[in-house]
This record gives sequence, structure tokens and C-alpha cells, in this order.
Amino acid sequence: MLALRAVEAQCRGHHAAASELAARAEPLIDALPEPRRSIALVNIHVVRAMIARLQGDALQVTRSGLLATHLLAGLEPDDAPGWCAYRGLPHTLVGIGHLWSGHPTAAVTSLQESRDIDPASPFTDYAQLSHGSHTALALVIQGSQDEGLALARRIVTVAQEMGRPVTAHTAQAWIALAVVAQLRHTPDELESILPSAERAVAEATDPFTRVCLHLLRFVSALFRGERPAAVRELARARALLTEHPGLVYASRLCTALEVRMAAEGGDPLDSAQRLLAEHDDREHAWRQAWAEAEASGDARLPAATTEADALTIMRGRLLLASDPQQVRDVVAPASALPGMVGVLAWVAIAQAEDQMRHDSLALEAMGIALERAAPGRISAPFLVSRSGRVVEILRRHLELVGTHAAFVEEVLSVVDRAPTATREKPRAAEPLTDRERVVVGYLPTMRSNAEIAEALQISVNTVKQHLKSVHRKLGVSSRREVVRVARDLDLLP
Repeated sequence: MLALRAVEAQCRGHHAAASELAARAEPLIDALPEPRRSIALVNIHVVRAMIARLQGDALQVTRSGLLATHLLAGLEPDDAPGWCAYRGLPHTLVGIGHLWSGHPTAAVTSLQESRDIDPASPFTDYAQLSHGSHTALALVIQGSQDEGLALARRIVTVAQEMGRPVTAHTAQAWIALAVVAQLRHTPDELESILPSAERAVAEATDPFTRVCLHLLRFVSALFRGERPAAVRELARARALLTEHPGLVYASRLCTALEVRMAAEGGDPLDSAQRLLAEHDDREHAWRQAWAEAEASGDARLPAATTEADALTIMRGRLLLASDPQQVRDVVAPASALPGMVGVLAWVAIAQAEDQMRHDSLALEAMGIALERAAPGRISAPFLVSRSGRVVEILRRHLELVGTHAAFVEEVLSVVDRAPTATREKPRAAEPLTDRERVVVGYLPTMRSNAEIAEALQISVNTVKQHLKSVHRKLGVSSRREVVRVARDLDLLP
């Protein structure tokens, strides 16, 4: 009875009461005969998963959802008639937990399993809308943008017919629509979607959608060229993530954007490395909590490691200037993935090969990126780096290879409309040698001449000679000016 009262309290939005009732019920459950014991445990685990969802605790959502799923699988419909119409709910909760944990492929699988278990007519009620919304967002994040976009549009259309297109049940669908607009670099479309997304998220109860909204506002501000506004939205996202540290995927994405802003803002590379170190501490805490949950043996959790994502790419991009030969290996886990992450990986590989003067390999990598991007018009990966070298590789690919010409021309037209991207780059009075370029790559790290010499296995005097030559060729007189001019020349990321 206490377990049932906990479910009722949760459904009514009395979350504190539901948690208290579940805690009171648990010690009494083992005394119940089967199947009443299993039914009571299902109720307890579902309540805990739903409360964990409000708290942004991806691990607990996943764990409790898996426990409920396992118990329901062992119950006959006659044993638990009250669950007959909701047997897919625990699978839905598991899918949400997977998505928040950085396992979008597993999320899509669990959400589809939920639909197979409860094959109701499409979107017959708000619960079905909510399930479809989560599935649409999981598909988009997983890389199946076209499928996710089509589903999100269907959700909004059906919700419109039901009289409430903007509600908590459609929040994830609106987020999915906005993400696709961002991937396709269509600022006007993103701006038209955001007001509905904002109203829907305001009604939603989970923190994941709120973080996503701040990150989309960040992108929107960058589209408008409003860097201070973008920084504010990123700070708001991080503040929410500090409140809800269990949102693994969202935190990884936020860190990737923070590192990007640090690198583009002219901060020393040490700032980006500090951000990564802080994130690594969070990753360690997540993995430790995951290991402890696995050790309990009561739920078969997925691997603690997340799928490759934007943070994987950012780690690779930070190596472009100083260690380009390592970029391919670092982003390799992402290069096989569909969608934006896979495209970003191949663009980074193309930049690295170009940095090493491997022109044919750079063209080959860019060709793979275009093969992945063109069908879904995913143009953002070619624009996000703000690198003139990416544009040059694209132009060279258009001239020498010519595949996906219409898409390449579409991307280049965006570049041509952006004043900051088309301003004429300064030129060095004399090209830098390969060794001078490598030395320049170490300057943002704030390493001393002795540390650079040790890393390159050359003498300190040789480093000084290279720097003297670089100063002369770039027409500068300080290390800080070298970094600034080198960035303008696309010698640094």
C-alpha cells in the first residue's frame, strides 16, 4: 500500500512525499509474498527513477529503470494488471538515463523497445507525445538527424491538433528541431524555433532540457555575433550543471564549448587545458559512482565510458598546432559515428593533414566529411572552426574533386556572407619553415624555451634562433604578438 501511495504521490507531483513513502515501504517489501513483492518493487524503482529524473541524476534514472524493467519481465500480465498499459515505461526511463549518460545509441534502442512493448496508436495521449519527443531528441543526438527531424515535426503537428503544441510533453521535440537548425547553420530557422522551445522547456521538469536550451541560446548568440551574450548563456548552463552534476552528456558538451570559447578568445592554451582537467575530475567522479553501482550487481549497467562526442573532437583540435600527427588517433573513436560528431572528426583530420602539408590526405579526409554531411545538409562542422584553412581545403576539393559541389557551394556562400570569415588574412613576409611552425605551436602553452627545447629534443639556443626568425618573418617583437598574428595566419587553431 505504501508503494502504491508513493506512485500516486509522484503522479500528482508531490515528489517529496513520494520519496518519503518509498523509503518507508522498502524495508517492508521482503515480507510480501510473490508476485506482490515484485510489483511493490517495480513501483518503488519507477518512483525513484522519476525522482532522479527531476534531480538530473542520469545514473540513478538508468539503474532504477533497469531494475524495474527486469522485475516486470518476470511478471505475467495477470500478476500485475495495473502495469499492463505501462510496461514500456521503465524502458522509457532507461532510455532517458542512457541519453543523459552519453549513450545516445543505447537510448534510441531502449526507447524503441518501450514503443514495441506498448504499441499504442501513435501519439494518442500526452505520455505518447513525451515518449516520441525523447526519441526524436535521442535520434538527433545519436546522429540520425533526418529521422529525428521527421519525428519531431510529427510530434509538434499532432500536439497542434490536440490544441497544445507547446507543452512539457513536446519540449524535447522542440529542442530536437532547434538542434537540427543549428547543425544546418540556419540562423533564421533557429530563431523562429527558440521561442516555442523556451515556452515548452519552462513547463518541463527535468534539468537536461534547460541546459540544452542555454546551449542553444549560446549558439544563437554566436550566429548573431554577440559573444558576450554567448558567454553568459554558457555560464548559465554551467551553473545548472553544477546544481545537477549527474548530467554527463550535457556537461561534456558544455565543456567542449567552454574550451572552444577559450581557444577562440585568444586565451593561452593552458586555459583550455585547465577546463579539460576540471572536466576530467568530474569524469572520474562519474566513473567511480558508476563502478560502485555496478559492484552492487542489482542492475546490468552499460559501460561507464560515454560514446565519442564533441569533447572528443575538441581534445583533438587542441593538438592541431603543436602535435597534428596525434589528431587522427585522438578523434578516431568519433570518426565512425554518424551525424555531426563524425563530420567534425573528419574535418579535424583534414586540418591536421593540411597542417602537416599532406595535401592529398587532407583532401581525402575532407571528402569523407562531405560524404557524411551533404545528405543531411550538416554544414556547421565546416564553419565552427572559423579557420581559413578549412575554407581553402573546401575550395580545393571543389576544384579538384568536385563531389557534392552544390553542398560545398552552399557552405562557401555562408562563409562569403560572414564579414569576419572573409576578411583578408595578413601574410608573413616570408613563409615559416616546418620547424618554426612547430615551435610556434608550443607558444600558447606558456612553456619556457627550455621546456620547448626538451619537448622537441633540440637545444635552447636552437629554439631561440627559431623564435628570432619567427619574430622577423611576422614583423613582431613579443611572444604574445607571435600568438596573435599566428592565429590570424591560421598557424594556430
